Amino acid sequence: MSSTWPELFAARVQAAPDAVAVVFEDQSLTYAELDARANRLANRLVAAGAGPERLVGLAVPRSMEMIIAEVAVLKSGAAYLPIDTDYPADRISYLLDDARPVCMVTVSELAADLPATAPLVLLDDPTTWSGPDHLPAPDIQATNAAYVIYTSGSTGRPKGVVLSHTGVAKLVATQTERFGIGPSDRVLQFASPSFDVAFWDLCLALLSGGRLVVVPAGRRVPGPELTEYIDRNEITFMILPPALLAALPRELSLRPGAILLAGTERVSPELVARYGRDRRMFNAYGPTEATVNSTLGESHPDKVQGPVVPIGIADPMTTAYVLDERLRPVGEGELYLGGPGLARGYLNRPALTAERFVADPFGPPGNRLYRTGDLVRVNSEGALEFLGRVDDQVKIRGYRIELGEVESVLAEHPGVSQSVVVAREGELVAYAVAAPGRDEHAEHDHVEEWRELHEDVFAEAASGGLEENFTGWNSSYDGSEIPLGEMREWHAATIERISALRPRRVFEIGVGSGLILSRIAPLAQEYWGVDLSPKAIANLRRELGDDPRIHLDARPAHDLGDVPREYFDTVVINSVAQYFPSVSYLTEVIREAYGLLAPGGTIFL
Repeated sequence: MSSTWPELFAARVQAAPDAVAVVFEDQSLTYAELDARANRLANRLVAAGAGPERLVGLAVPRSMEMIIAEVAVLKSGAAYLPIDTDYPADRISYLLDDARPVCMVTVSELAADLPATAPLVLLDDPTTWSGPDHLPAPDIQATNAAYVIYTSGSTGRPKGVVLSHTGVAKLVATQTERFGIGPSDRVLQFASPSFDVAFWDLCLALLSGGRLVVVPAGRRVPGPELTEYIDRNEITFMILPPALLAALPRELSLRPGAILLAGTERVSPELVARYGRDRRMFNAYGPTEATVNSTLGESHPDKVQGPVVPIGIADPMTTAYVLDERLRPVGEGELYLGGPGLARGYLNRPALTAERFVADPFGPPGNRLYRTGDLVRVNSEGALEFLGRVDDQVKIRGYRIELGEVESVLAEHPGVSQSVVVAREGELVAYAVAAPGRDEHAEHDHVEEWRELHEDVFAEAASGGLEENFTGWNSSYDGSEIPLGEMREWHAATIERISALRPRRVFEIGVGSGLILSRIAPLAQEYWGVDLSPKAIANLRRELGDDPRIHLDARPAHDLGDVPREYFDTVVINSVAQYFPSVSYLTEVIREAYGLLAPGGTIFL
């Protein structure tokens, strides 16, 4: 089967035009209605230059229109390029400069945030939908591009993966043969369009005659908002990331026979034990370069032995080889994938394409294999088990991240000469060496700016208690106050860690409102604290009164000249470090703090 996505969708429209195709909250469209609206938009896109081997950017909020836009681009013959508007502005600019879409589909409220690199097609402009309900069939071949997904790159530049319609047949075969998906199924659309899983969602529902249920943005959280939506829409099939499944507050209530795919990152035996008993659960594996999914391991608590949940066997129309560095079959080695689902390669990167897509030594001339970079082994039952990477790529919350990319970006900062990035417990940790030639005057000017800001904060700080004076602790995402419960949890954990050091003579840099001082000073013989803000120090002195064990002074972190040297057993540099102007400034402060420590002392950073 080598039909294109629009051809397969047209067959479903013809078979059941009045069946519900898409649901978003209380809105719904039948297959005939979705087809007509997508045709109107596709006509507008064709007029804007869309067609085979051309890209159309999509920057559309989660909505019914998001699905219509994806279908419309495919029907126009073009390939869609999803743009996540939550990305930093420079990343969006890079993607658009690199891909050069002929137009961008978006809405008015987002248009101002998009670079002016391509004409805009606004979904909230009535003229966009003024075209006819029918669409002249474009000359689309299975080898034409269907969508482009950008993934992490080792050079600091994301790379676009070009996927064609040839992979659609593989996905349809998988959903039919492995899952038995059909017109009675209701597929949850949870993934962001910038993840290739969202393309499979389109195939799972709309190419099987089923119903696609789109999760609104406000419900894409691990809580009752999501589980209630799943229950209400009687979902029978869903693909969810393991991190979200692990955070859900209660068991999912799914219809009998429902199917759950956990994908994009490792699946733990604990997750299988929680969700795999009362429904069919699969551990799904697949790189973007092989059209979304490549292997599936059906997971049941009684069959999962040991700490590794197998990623299973190859999908229909997919070949999987475990090879050594000489491309010889082995029981444990790098995973190579083949079949019609392989991407055409990387957009505008022929050298990288040649490096990752190699000649298939086991197939006819012209066949290719994709080097996944994943280390796997074949277990005693013939199933694949994922062991790790052969390079420094990591996956965090579903995002592929090449550590070299982050290191490359850090190296662009004039204050950094060397950097190393590692992944620890689901987070990235960066280590940097300061570059010579610091502009100390600029750094100290930056410190003075922070002094003025801190003065404003502490001028408003309420008196009458130190332990829960969380004035100024706001979210860096939206500026709102961090919830009291979260602050209490952070505070208790920090106090516990510092108390475990058994501090006797303490020096705190950035004493602030006294959150740490109030709990540690009663345990210590002496407590010295400095802060950039004179008002913060004045507030503390007013609250503490005349305690001879406590010494407070208003001064910046780098100015510790007359503080006793080699005297303190504990130096605390806590949250204040986030306000330091540079890596080199932090290095200077740590060096100064080290000189204050008595032999055997500890810096708590």
